Amino acid sequence: MTLFEKLYTLIIFSAVIIGISLGQSEIMSEHAESFIVPLLTAMLYITFLQIPIEEIKRAFRNLSFTYTSVFINFLWMKITLTC
Repeated sequence: MTLFEKLYTLIIFSAVIIGISLGQSEIMSEHAESFIVPLLTAMLYITFLQIPIEEIKRAFRNLSFTYTSVFINFLWMKITLTC
C-alpha cells in the first residue's frame, strides 16, 4: 500500500472539511456551481487512477457483477427516486 493510499481517507475528509468551510463564505457560495464539476471530475479521476485497467476489464467479464451494477445504477435508483 502506497503512502497515497494510506492517506486517501484523510485527504478526502480534509477536502470535505475545506469545501464546507469555503462554502460558508458569500463569495464562494455565489460561484459554487462553476467549481463543483471540475473539482468533482478531478476527485473521480484521482479515485479511479488507482484501479488497474486489467481489473476493470475482468470485472466487466464477470456477468453477475455487471448485471448487478446495471440493475442498481439504472433500475433500482429510478424506482427508488420515483416513489
